[in-house]
Amino acid sequence: MDGLFTVTDLGPWITLGISLLIGLLIGAEREGANGTSKLGLRDVVLSAALGWMSARTAEPWLTVALIAAIMVILVTHRRDLPNRGVTTELAVLIVFGLSYAISGPTGGGMLPLAIALSIGITLLLDSKTAVKKFFHETLSEQEFADTVRFLALIFIIYPLLPEGRFGPYDFFAPRGLWLSVILVSGVSFVGYFLEKFIGGTIGTWLTALVGGLVSTTATTSAFAAQVKLDPSRMTAAWQAATLSNAVQFPRIFVLVSLVAPALASSFAIPAIAALVAGIVMAILIGMMRKNVSSPPVALENPLRLMPALKFAVYLAGVALISGIAYQMYGSGALYVTSAIGSLADVDAVTLNSADQFNRSLIDARMMNLLVFIAVLTNMIVKLGLALTEGNMAFMLRMAISFAVMLSAYLATILIF
Repeated sequence: MDGLFTVTDLGPWITLGISLLIGLLIGAEREGANGTSKLGLRDVVLSAALGWMSARTAEPWLTVALIAAIMVILVTHRRDLPNRGVTTELAVLIVFGLSYAISGPTGGGMLPLAIALSIGITLLLDSKTAVKKFFHETLSEQEFADTVRFLALIFIIYPLLPEGRFGPYDFFAPRGLWLSVILVSGVSFVGYFLEKFIGGTIGTWLTALVGGLVSTTATTSAFAAQVKLDPSRMTAAWQAATLSNAVQFPRIFVLVSLVAPALASSFAIPAIAALVAGIVMAILIGMMRKNVSSPPVALENPLRLMPALKFAVYLAGVALISGIAYQMYGSGALYVTSAIGSLADVDAVTLNSADQFNRSLIDARMMNLLVFIAVLTNMIVKLGLALTEGNMAFMLRMAISFAVMLSAYLATILIF
């Protein structure tokens, strides 16, 4: 208390001003939101002043007494409004706590966090109607459940997994495998909700882009089925499937950059070249298409626990096969395992190859070639789907698109 009225000591005055501003910010929102509540702006600002005074005196008994008094006032206030929520009452207590936290001897480090928290709380309180509408009307029960599952993958399961590598050839890395699941599931999560909230208005191109984020194999098969049902949609489906598969390259680039940042620079040019080639191809196809809009592809929400576990098992299997092949035949065997592993999923091979790079088992050029082989093999699978789910004409057209993108990708690897 010695420096409280000393002009040269501005610390207490600064914290007092910030405390009152926090109370004013949250209190003003509560003043406009409350209908019949007796608590408002002045009550919240007074709570901020009490928190500041309690911290400055540094007397525990005074802090306890003030909190007890505030609690008694709030409980008494609740008796008159039994059917209302307790949002304003909680806001009063939060403002007291924030003011107390920033006004003590070590409160300087809390200032940015307290200011950010007060702004966030104000935004949350002010968006009551929008939040209720989103969770009650916009978001379905299944989507909410899948979102909770996705958060559980990150914040519950991942921290519980042990670090390090286990098993023969160190193929089993629990945290590394689960991080791969989180990355791939996160990309699919974003793609799903883009399709839900934006896809219906933008049309086939956005559907193709979202499909490229979720699953290029599923999207190619879906567009092939459209062609089989309605041959007049051939050009539109070809264009959309080409764009979807072009998106695959930046998606792979993002995954590689997150797992092996050192590869970002060497992997960027081939990925950009393939993407540009695919976009140019889609534009050229679009010049031939008629003004026919394709219905959106029905994509299921991929955030379910069983697919995530299957992906982890698959990735571990690829790692084990790669480890055995490398031990027996050297680095050249990785080309064969890359081709085999990509029959079902390119992301697994990509992430495993990036892990091999992190362990100094392969260099950047070999990493790019492994991804090229994986994409090539996976595209052969897609050509089979284009034929069986669509027809020969659609397969031949997709073969042209794949050849253009892969040629651009391979050329940049060889040149750069």
